Amino acid sequence: GAAVERRAAGGVTLFYGTTRDTFHDRAVTRLEYEAYEAMALKEMLRLCQETRRLWPAVLGIAVHHRLGSVPVGEVSIVVAVSAPHRRESIDACSHLIDAVKASVPVWKKEWYEDGTCNWKENTDCCWSQRKQQLKEEHEAASTSASHTTAPSSPAASSSASADT
Repeated sequence: GAAVERRAAGGVTLFYGTTRDTFHDRAVTRLEYEAYEAMALKEMLRLCQETRRLWPAVLGIAVHHRLGSVPVGEVSIVVAVSAPHRRESIDACSHLIDAVKASVPVWKKEWYEDGTCNWKENTDCCWSQRKQQLKEEHEAASTSASHTTAPSSPAASSSASADT
């Protein structure tokens, strides 16, 4: 909070995300974060500027995302925002953490107690949402194509399958 505190700030909102100890009933020991740092910093700066544009009263903004290994209970991301009033501070901070999750190129690997690991797909991010949209469009097109072919023809059925 000290990085964003200002004498005119009546509200300072601090969000920090930590590594939790379980995910879908699996014991987690740590997270590992990787990023294309230059791109991530550029995008975080853009998001800070966007937040200032959307909430002109905002006085201070700070965003920090750790890279490397982050054990259970430790902080991986901090977002802090100050403004003259609490509502502006809270709303701007909420927007900013959601925007960071959606567009900053940081990748997370989850390590489990049994020694295995898994790269986690950030379903909030724009490229993941686009991938899901393309998958749904493909499935809809495949379903549509199978309904327009002759239902009893094996050749038509295999042809529709070839299109998928």
